Amino acid sequence: MRERNGSGYFDPTADAAIYKADRDTDKRWYKDYYGLRYSDAYEVYGLTRTGCCGCAISANAVDELERIRPYEPQLVKAAWAVFGDSYRYRQQYNAYRDARRAAARMEKAESCLAGRP
Repeated sequence: MRERNGSGYFDPTADAAIYKADRDTDKRWYKDYYGLRYSDAYEVYGLTRTGCCGCAISANAVDELERIRPYEPQLVKAAWAVFGDSYRYRQQYNAYRDARRAAARMEKAESCLAGRP
């Protein structure tokens, strides 16, 4: 366990931030040292996640496809041909999920205003 200020207190959030910063620095050094180039998906299209392009499991697949459409229109067309039903279902689910979250926030706010925990 890593000590924080000698107190022995472990803060997983702070450790995760330190680890991510170290990891990002290491990746940048490795890329520069070996003269590597990332996929166009990251360096040109601006995607930030790893995984298969158009992955039907991704919550943001449609947004990602629209982001790459100007660069890879045939890939986007093929992904929609194969996974279109899944994308449409995921969009419906995302809308449902967002509505449920909004309703829960509203309910919590109303109960706080009414003095209930």
